[in-house]
Amino acid sequence: MQHSWRRRLPPLAALLFCSVLSAETVIIDCGSAADSNFTGGAAWLIPQGLIPPGTTDTTLRYGAAFSYRVPVYNIPYVVTFRFIEPTVQVRGQRIFSVRINNQVVIDRIDLVAEAGYLKPLSRSVVVMGSDEALNISFETQVRSAVVSSIEITQFYEWTLGPVISLLGYK
Repeated sequence: MQHSWRRRLPPLAALLFCSVLSAETVIIDCGSAADSNFTGGAAWLIPQGLIPPGTTDTTLRYGAAFSYRVPVYNIPYVVTFRFIEPTVQVRGQRIFSVRINNQVVIDRIDLVAEAGYLKPLSRSVVVMGSDEALNISFETQVRSAVVSSIEITQFYEWTLGPVISLLGYK
């Protein structure tokens, strides 16, 4: 008789699996018509001829200082920022930092130095929801800050999803 232990979820794993299924991910397409919860900055559309191969997100939010206030629970989150340098081609000509709930999470990033002109770059950080919101602010050191999208995922969904997939459950 063949054992079917791989196809049955233990009670704790079933509970965790259900939690993962009910978890929410918020994706902010910065600068698009659907962009919301922001203060300041301006939207920018990457011209059709400059869109890098494999990139589908063509909108950005940029400015000397702008912020997002995203309603969340007071639990841990993985926040992934997606960037693309749309105009600057030389290192040191655009440098900015990102704060979440007044804590610097990305310090003095230079997109050209890290990825290059028109090359996508992403950075993920783990943070705690506070006052039922994530207050995300972009602060310029040189030129202006720029962001393409922000993805906010509950921490346990981000960590357990791959584990559950490895176990053969979908």
